[in-house]
Amino acid sequence: MGEGTLKKILIWLIVIVIVLGAGLFGYNYYMNYKTGKFEAKKNQKEIEGIVDDINKDKDKDKDKDKDKDKDKDKDKEELVDKHEEELKSPEYYPEEKVYDIMHRMANTKIIAENDKIWGELPIDSDSLGDIRDLVSEIDYPDRNYLLEVINRWEDGDFSQADEEHNYFWTKLGGTIGKAIGVKE
Repeated sequence: MGEGTLKKILIWLIVIVIVLGAGLFGYNYYMNYKTGKFEAKKNQKEIEGIVDDINKDKDKDKDKDKDKDKDKDKDKEELVDKHEEELKSPEYYPEEKVYDIMHRMANTKIIAENDKIWGELPIDSDSLGDIRDLVSEIDYPDRNYLLEVINRWEDGDFSQADEEHNYFWTKLGGTIGKAIGVKE
């Protein structure tokens, strides 16, 4: 074989590797997009930001409370009123985002009909803490249930993960992938 032939073969191999790499990257990106993983990660980041804002507002209120010595009762009432005004209504912090994140967390623990699971997020203490902080602050209609689930998960109890999954799945309008059991 001549030197020209070896160069052509090398060029073709490089082209094939690039095309395969691009195809693999594209497929991976498509699967993450299709399952909503990007949206879930965005929801998680948004909830982290909301919790940070809520905590900053609380810290500001505490600092202001420390600095004021006169009329302490009146100042405290004003600070509470101000905090309540700054904290938006539950509609501003869509509960669907909490459902989406908790649904994807529950997906890591359940067995689904026809093995159809759409997106998973790891259950970790930071994410659960952020969701707990948000749910504790906002008066969602099912706040008590959400906090019960978070408590169980923080304690490592996933025995009801199928029922919990189906609750979030139903709230999100799920039609495929109903939980039929819990992974061992």
